[in-house]
Amino acid sequence: MKAWIARYSVLTTISALIFASSSRAHEFIIKPAAMHAKAGDKVPFSVLSTHVFMAGEELLSAGTVRASLLEGNKSVDLPLKENNILQTLDGVATVQSKGTAMITGHLVEPIETVTSQETGKQLKAKFEKFSKALIVVDTSDKSYEKTLGHRLEILPVSNPTAAKIGDELSFKILFEGKPLQAYVYATYDGFSRYYNTYAYVTESREGIARVKITHPGPWMVRVEKRLAVAEKDYSLHVLKAVLVFPVE
Repeated sequence: MKAWIARYSVLTTISALIFASSSRAHEFIIKPAAMHAKAGDKVPFSVLSTHVFMAGEELLSAGTVRASLLEGNKSVDLPLKENNILQTLDGVATVQSKGTAMITGHLVEPIETVTSQETGKQLKAKFEKFSKALIVVDTSDKSYEKTLGHRLEILPVSNPTAAKIGDELSFKILFEGKPLQAYVYATYDGFSRYYNTYAYVTESREGIARVKITHPGPWMVRVEKRLAVAEKDYSLHVLKAVLVFPVE
């Protein structure tokens, strides 16, 4: 099968992670409590660090995460509060304008020693993670097309908030603003409670990944890029990006 042909399965598990043991392998997800709102609404949201989609598993320090609300060209920083019960960081975004708003997040984690399953060797790794969540405020617009300049970024080609069951959505996968060939994973909230289990896996071709929508509810698309580097404190830089969007 050619590398760019999508492979859909009822149960797809990532079983070949490079790290034998690493808390940094968690996905970094922004999950709004509601993904449709009215202008002026206060929308609670959670920041998740987890292997289970989409529930909190590891409590991040509020000081390590930067979250923002983006509406048009206006960006507002959003304070976060640690929730020890749900193992999440919680915040509230007040949406002001009609259109597609976006809550964004950025996390740079401490350098960690990890063990490669491929070689058994230990190495120092830096994990940097990006997350975006789309919220439809009254009506959707083309704000989902906005590139934020994240080093690794998932960019919808067509409006994902208008998706219906059976639609096949296209996403640009960008590394440093250029098309990236990479494995791309997607799932929806509640698909499975098993670790690192996704509903869909594909590989981007010329930077375009296609995902078949099979269920209503919040969906996430995820991609990863690993870089061998020659930095003083680490030799591996792992970038992760997640996009969350609603499906009716």
